[in-house]
Amino acid sequence: MRAKDVAIISGIVVTLSTILCCLSVIWDSKKAVEKERALDTPELAAMGKAFGKRGDQRACETEAHRRVKSCQKLALQTESEGVLDALGEVAETMEWCGAETMHFHKHCLSTAAESEGFCDGVPESPAEFYEWASRKCELIEIHPNSCAFVFETSAAFCYERRTKTAPVDAGQAPDAAD
Repeated sequence: MRAKDVAIISGIVVTLSTILCCLSVIWDSKKAVEKERALDTPELAAMGKAFGKRGDQRACETEAHRRVKSCQKLALQTESEGVLDALGEVAETMEWCGAETMHFHKHCLSTAAESEGFCDGVPESPAEFYEWASRKCELIEIHPNSCAFVFETSAAFCYERRTKTAPVDAGQAPDAAD
């Protein structure tokens, strides 16, 4: 086989491998989103909304952080034999418990009384939410890996409210629903 043929075949193999890797990542991401959405049950929504009706937005956030700490305690109670199995169980527990906490928090905020200043400082762009949330985690001395998604949920709530209540530009036609 000539060097040119080997280079062409190698290029095709690398290209096909890259495509397969990308498809695998996309498939895994889709499965992860489906799995996370399945955790948003009507029972969890009812619990979050009921909690929200009894308090304000800050109470929802405080409860979400309390739930994260409970997730951490639960995750550390693993009874796995090996270190890698234990790490896998901890990660899996934090994943589903964190997703449940995020959904609880989202539903809680939807019915909670407004807290003055709750949305102050929330970035204009969702691309900036994680960095903002990480800084907020540092202020309350919780590692961002365990805390940022709570503040990101709050930020998304504030962003959605801000964009829904933003005044219509003079040059824009109002929505048909208005």
